[in-house]
Amino acid sequence: MGKLDDITLGDIIIGKKIPVVTGEVLLANALKAMANSQSKILLVVSGDEIKALTMSTISRHIVKNLWDLPVIINETEIGDVEGLTSPFIYSEKTAVKEAIEKMLTDSPVVIEKNGVFFEITPEEIFMLYIIWENEFDSEIAGNLASKNILKIPPSKSLISVFKKMMDKNVDAAIVINTANQPLGIVTLSDYVYSYKQILKKINMVKIDREEKINIREIMTNPVIFEFENSSALEALNKMMENNISHLPIVNNIEEPVGMIYKRNILSLMVEFDEGH
Repeated sequence: MGKLDDITLGDIIIGKKIPVVTGEVLLANALKAMANSQSKILLVVSGDEIKALTMSTISRHIVKNLWDLPVIINETEIGDVEGLTSPFIYSEKTAVKEAIEKMLTDSPVVIEKNGVFFEITPEEIFMLYIIWENEFDSEIAGNLASKNILKIPPSKSLISVFKKMMDKNVDAAIVINTANQPLGIVTLSDYVYSYKQILKKINMVKIDREEKINIREIMTNPVIFEFENSSALEALNKMMENNISHLPIVNNIEEPVGMIYKRNILSLMVEFDEGH
């Protein structure tokens, strides 16, 4: 039995309360609730059934209906959004390792405390990497980084970037300048949390489908990155200190060569745990 079997969800500091709505709530109100709580999941209750609306599902819905978004946002009921899934609802006594294993399959993971639901994300569990401080300190950041990255110029449209992210099976893209250096980063969360900016831009271009809404409208910049030869522990500490889920890794001339995802670290933590 490893260390992760002895740590329960009740031992993790969890702060994000999940918005809970009924299927009749309009998408606009659901999005406001998610933005206000900065939650990456929303629970939809219908009788005794609880479904989850995830960031991936709602970002896909936004992109699919981009040019009709003003109507979709204000007239669609949340229960009509395709892709609602069943979450795993755990108690505080559940071992962290079980939650991680579900999380790595992209399943929504929720903890219930006295009838209130809280979100369990890689961010909440990620801090446990410090248990293997020596292992991470002896490794370099470049070796932890996934080479499956998407680099895009800021002139690319929201729709084209989203499609490329789906094709490469990544949930983030690195926006680069003409020198192939990080200019910004965009994640699936940006498509959801920035819906008001997207709506405003759509109204400005008067739903002209020939007009591109560029990724620069929602990207986060400046982007935080780390050099590939830095200590992996330094890279993980930077992610924790800045509360970020994706850390681009660059070479000595600041060209992106990889990305550290918190989910990858969780998987590595399980490997370390099972090896002890």
